[in-house]
Amino acid sequence: MKITDVKAHLVSVPLVDEAGAEASFGIKRGTTRIIIEIETDEGITGLGEAWPYTLEDYNVLMQRYKPRLLGRNPFNIEAIWQLLDKPRGWMWQPNFLSLISGCEVALWDIKAKACGRPLYEMLGGLVRTEHPVAATLYFLEKKSTSEDVVKQAEAMVAKNGYRTFKLKGGVRDFHEEAHCLRMLRKRFGSSLELRIDPNGIWSVEETMRFCKLVEDLDLEWLEDPCAGLESFARVREKTSVLLCTNQYVMNERDFADAVRLKAVDIVRGDFGWWGGIMRVKKLAAALEYQKIGFAMHPPWDLGIYTAALLHLAASTPNLVYATDYFGEWISGDVIKGGYIPVKNGVMQVPTGPGLGVELDRDQLEKYKEVAKKKWYDMEVNTKVNF
Repeated sequence: MKITDVKAHLVSVPLVDEAGAEASFGIKRGTTRIIIEIETDEGITGLGEAWPYTLEDYNVLMQRYKPRLLGRNPFNIEAIWQLLDKPRGWMWQPNFLSLISGCEVALWDIKAKACGRPLYEMLGGLVRTEHPVAATLYFLEKKSTSEDVVKQAEAMVAKNGYRTFKLKGGVRDFHEEAHCLRMLRKRFGSSLELRIDPNGIWSVEETMRFCKLVEDLDLEWLEDPCAGLESFARVREKTSVLLCTNQYVMNERDFADAVRLKAVDIVRGDFGWWGGIMRVKKLAAALEYQKIGFAMHPPWDLGIYTAALLHLAASTPNLVYATDYFGEWISGDVIKGGYIPVKNGVMQVPTGPGLGVELDRDQLEKYKEVAKKKWYDMEVNTKVNF
């Protein structure tokens, strides 16, 4: 089998609510993705999904990576990964790693389809048939209050039975965000897990003060409250609140620093940022060895990425935490049937060959047209310490 063509489609999908979802680093009004198709001479096409940081990322995929894929045996995934060249300092350039990841997922899709088996059988076999997901709660641009956030949660529980919620923090005073979490805990009791993610916007001092405000709420974790692993280590010495990161452990060197500093309790992998499923599988094994929790981070993904994540979860024993889910916010998808459904707070792992999902060509064309007119990304940027 040989790769005969690589196609890439730039798509933008707006949010359901026109009022932007606030994060500490900007206002989100939609998501923009690169949908990748890798075709073979045996009629099998693999699907992948990448997150473009700039339009140039799309051009890199087509002009730089496509020639290195053509004619290759798609089963040789590790060898092809090495062929997809990375710029100096690539460990800290998640745009390139996202492109490589999208290609790698498509290769796994081809391999599993060729074998007539679901992808999880290629990744170690089935550990679980479903994976819990966490609904993400947002303050909406300029108008919503903590009471509105609680109403969001109530509607999501009633609709899909969520058992875990993450509040996107760092957009209101930290006292108000602590109050919001307290309202959620009062409303739902101990039946739900709660977590918050300010995306590194707080100082160490603000983080410590916030922890004192919420220590009695039994949060599942506090994610990326301040900047850098040294800051995490200072906070961790002073609080019982569990600390989680995806921003500050994004490669092997960061991982070594996190272990040395005893900085975090949970690390969130993201194969879009790490460069592929196999690198995140290796991260999971290393975290298990170090007795550090492992969770997954989704980057406002569409259904192809979500399907790949479910296969990873299905085959990775220590991936027990719920993964954030954005389907409540995104107005559509590019896979047949729309976004993978949530029932009682879990998603079922696809069982068809490969990823187990197919492109909806009509929806793909629809959102390609949107991308030509509007690039959905963070539209109002604020200062954040990455």
